[in-house]
Amino acid sequence: PNGEPDPFLRELLDATEPEELAVGGPDLVADRDLSGFDLLVLDRVALPALPPVPSITFGAAPPGVSERAPASPGGRRLLAWERRNPLLRFVPLDGLVYARFGAFELPEDAEVLATGPDGPVMAILTQRGVRHAFIGFPLRQSNLPVLPGFPVLMQNALDYLGAAGAGMVGAWTRTGAPFAVEALPGATEVTVRSIDDQAAIASTTVRTGQPRVALPGIANAGIYRIEGGSPALVTVNMASAVETDIRIRPDLAVAVSGGGERAVPVLLQRDLWPWFVWALVALLIAEWALYLWRARSR
Repeated sequence: PNGEPDPFLRELLDATEPEELAVGGPDLVADRDLSGFDLLVLDRVALPALPPVPSITFGAAPPGVSERAPASPGGRRLLAWERRNPLLRFVPLDGLVYARFGAFELPEDAEVLATGPDGPVMAILTQRGVRHAFIGFPLRQSNLPVLPGFPVLMQNALDYLGAAGAGMVGAWTRTGAPFAVEALPGATEVTVRSIDDQAAIASTTVRTGQPRVALPGIANAGIYRIEGGSPALVTVNMASAVETDIRIRPDLAVAVSGGGERAVPVLLQRDLWPWFVWALVALLIAEWALYLWRARSR
């Protein structure tokens, strides 16, 4: 609102030292070419349509998605959240408290990230291969900005949502999964070619005003050249963002048990009364021995 984001959010974005940080109201999104940006951060701004670049929104619903009012006033806590999703990885939300928001009415293709007492609170929508994250409550109506996991959440958003630009995820995609690239200036078509025999694998026409192009999934793993788009090369493999993450995990994922289970410490209870009985017997023996010694010395 009024072109000024939440001060906590602005300070955090400044701390990431981006190459360019443009701040403005809704007109900035409507009037400016967003193709050069890796991530669009919206604070209490509801757009009429999903932007052509990855985005994360605080305090607003996605286009065409309605909100449910909270069933009761007061603060609310999350009931569950997807800890394995790359956006919420290493983001503890057990201390999160929010207010003045109930839940989203999401479509079937939405990915629910967090659920509160009234329903979904955080979600991801994917359109033309571009991910858009939505957090229903405004930052000022929660304690999220002061939680230790908030900077991690924003870094995850840069890495996971804006992966086509730069970050820890890089220019790769899974076999069979659609992905998006940036069309080069003046390009009318983006073609994926095999780096070995230069055979055309897939091709998509560039639409006017939409420099970000969605490409169909590639069935075979390997390295492919992007003709007319950026990045110039893309790696297709059978891994996932979770499997290729080499950072230390707080819990062990076991396929047969569903993973994510922690060992529960067991407290062993031992009776101490036998020790007190033996101590009392030893004291009585010592006292009896002392009495006999004094009796002999008389």
